Amino acid sequence: MKTKHIIFAAAVLLTIGMLFAGCAKSGPSDWHHPQTFEESVLALPDSAATPEQLAFKEKLRDFAMKPGMIEIEGHRLVVKASEEDFNKQGIDPIYKKFLQMSLDETNDGAEQWLKDGLITEEDIPRMLREAQAEFGRK
Repeated sequence: MKTKHIIFAAAVLLTIGMLFAGCAKSGPSDWHHPQTFEESVLALPDSAATPEQLAFKEKLRDFAMKPGMIEIEGHRLVVKASEEDFNKQGIDPIYKKFLQMSLDETNDGAEQWLKDGLITEEDIPRMLREAQAEFGRK
């Protein structure tokens, strides 16, 4: 059971890490109001980000991990924060779409782990709560 917990927790953290570490980005864009994931600050590697961009990535992570912002429907992680919630935090609501895209990848992996017996449906809510406790404290 402990191994299952570690595996799923690692997947959730990897998703969060991928969201906030990003991948290579090309060309200038308005990362505050991107049209595509590639234009967003999430696609910018930390090593190339300005202090303002790094602060924004941390703000987005902390906001997303607050209890109630991401919930579980069935056994899938779903962004429940409204566009208004994003606006109140000074975050363009398009980031809701980008966050859900990343969670969908995690959900696909979790579904396979469920099929393979590596995790149970009971593991998913517990591990989300643990991730929220770790990252949603602010």
